[in-house]
Amino acid sequence: MPTPDDDRPWEQPRDREPDDYDDRPRRRRRLPDDRIDDTSNGLATISLVLGIISLCTGPLFGLPAVICAAIAMGKSKSGAAKAGLVTGILGTTVVPIVLIALLLPAVQKVREAAARMTDQNNMRQMSLAMLNFHDTYRGVAAPYAYGNRGINTDMSFRVTLLPFMEQQSLALQFDTTVPWDSPKNRSASSTIVKTFTTPIDVDPSSGETHYRVFYGGGAMFQEDGRLVSFNSVTDGTSNTIMLIHSTERVPWASPQEIKYSPTGSLPPLTIAGARGTNVGFGDGMVRFIKQDSLDQNIRAAITATGGERLPPEW
Repeated sequence: MPTPDDDRPWEQPRDREPDDYDDRPRRRRRLPDDRIDDTSNGLATISLVLGIISLCTGPLFGLPAVICAAIAMGKSKSGAAKAGLVTGILGTTVVPIVLIALLLPAVQKVREAAARMTDQNNMRQMSLAMLNFHDTYRGVAAPYAYGNRGINTDMSFRVTLLPFMEQQSLALQFDTTVPWDSPKNRSASSTIVKTFTTPIDVDPSSGETHYRVFYGGGAMFQEDGRLVSFNSVTDGTSNTIMLIHSTERVPWASPQEIKYSPTGSLPPLTIAGARGTNVGFGDGMVRFIKQDSLDQNIRAAITATGGERLPPEW
């Protein structure tokens, strides 16, 4: 053992190992590759979590999951990164397709309902025009055009409704003494009247309409096209059909209406894409009538003086 005054260097005893004098734990130096592994493992975990969430949310979390997984796989081929990549791709591509498939029927139903509402609004405007026509002429005329010059059996009643639908300028373009498709009337009859069209049609620019009337066979309107007073409708205007949406559409200026026969078959009356049709009654009300009620009850509603009783709900 050296003394304080001894200048000789101190040497540890040779009979003991150097490690016996150093009991401190030795820290392993981290290599650059270790930092890379930690980063890639973290990204892989993040991509997996985002990928699982994307299965419910879609591309909002799916795209970040794919990006994180791609970065992580570029540093290490971990299972978490692969799983994150797969789930991210599924969330980005499959989930939107499934959601669209689920939402499409609901969207279609909303569109059909909106189209039926627009269809009913058009028929209300026409019914209101027919009521105003009745107040002016002390009766309503159909299926032919009626005016100060008499009845024109070669022109539709819709032409003489134009002044009561804020279409006075178009009405003045018609010569009501000649047919609707004559050279004098060809330009006016090809004009698109929005109230006569329906959003259900794919191509409403054809100048045709589904809004028609029944005539003959005891219906409200007669084959001669004379004026009909609502006082003569003994079944009641609220129980008698004045206007209907038929399946077939015709040129709106043409008098191609539906001739009713009590013993004959009814023409197709359902609206495209719907299980029924819209019906306008003599009091101006427009209702949607279901398909299963058409044949058994609509005949009673067509006739104006038949005395039939309609069920409370049909």
